[in-house]
Amino acid sequence: MGPLPSEFNLKPIDRVHHSQLSYLDFLQNYHMKDIPVIITNYTDGTPLRKWNLDRMKAECGSTQTHIFERIPQTISMLQGEIRRQFDDEIKQAFNMSLEEILEELRKRRPLSEFIDIIQKPNNFRPSYFHLAHYVWPMEIHDKSILTTCKPFYDDVFYPKYVPRNDYKRIELWDKAVHPRFFAAPELSRAYPTHRHGEDEHSMLLMLQGRKRYVNWRWDQAPYLYEVDLGSSSETGDTPYMANPFTNDITKQPDLTKATGWDGIVEPGDLLYVPRGIHIVENLSAVLAVSFIHQFDEKDAQWNYEKAIEGAEKNTDTPIKTYMAQVACHTLNRCKSEHHVQSRLEKLCEDASWLLTTVDTTCSDIGF
Repeated sequence: MGPLPSEFNLKPIDRVHHSQLSYLDFLQNYHMKDIPVIITNYTDGTPLRKWNLDRMKAECGSTQTHIFERIPQTISMLQGEIRRQFDDEIKQAFNMSLEEILEELRKRRPLSEFIDIIQKPNNFRPSYFHLAHYVWPMEIHDKSILTTCKPFYDDVFYPKYVPRNDYKRIELWDKAVHPRFFAAPELSRAYPTHRHGEDEHSMLLMLQGRKRYVNWRWDQAPYLYEVDLGSSSETGDTPYMANPFTNDITKQPDLTKATGWDGIVEPGDLLYVPRGIHIVENLSAVLAVSFIHQFDEKDAQWNYEKAIEGAEKNTDTPIKTYMAQVACHTLNRCKSEHHVQSRLEKLCEDASWLLTTVDTTCSDIGF
């Protein structure tokens, strides 16, 4: 798979071996700056290296499940002209009616049936210039590993780059913090270009197959063809029609004004997905695990503790620099996002106090 058209202004995502990227390097060079990174060889020597779609089918194939429900729910809410356009596009692209696709998406099936579908060749080649093109073929995305395949869950470990990586000890009712899995056929896309909630970062651990990933910062949104779905927008995600995987740059000329990052995620790679806007294409049948977390007081506390720990091991960088970096990152968030400031007022105050304590300013360290 070659590079995307140079007119799209996409830098290659850094690929760094996990042994060469400490938590503090990750925090300073990527997390604080909202820059994606691919951390390589992350499953080496771990039980996860042996997990793939065939093993899931063998060990958990009888589990009754369904794809994540928000897609049929979202489509069902569409009305009027938008609904009619969906019908027309789906019939043209997939030779099926919208109701037929919704019926398939709602079905509960054994996991083995889903995996058989995912591993079949994908004969559909829509243009992906309409939201309807992302509805099919069938994929499994954002499903709980714990409730779908317990042996798989038992082998999952949280990456060292995820704050508070003791999530597996949290009560089962708090489903949002549990690792989830994605499984999809070749040459498919689960979602159009989209952004999650403002505070949401995630990591994706590839176990099988390859994905192509493109990321833009939020300030590039004016060039990405935002779609207004009103009340039917799924769970607060904002969709865009930007399609950087096409070679026809004339269809979306504003996309050439945006700048971002592009990379291919291989088996064993850990992809850091910063808050921002992104799109993913599955280059082959894939199985991946996702870890999602949101910025809050406990993240900051974790970062402070890691800063102290790292400074004690790294005599070349004073402790006050590490602490100031974390504090300035926090203050930038407080100033730029009013919902963060109101929700985390105490944290913002703590960050200001911390800067005073280490006797430095954000400009001193380049913020």
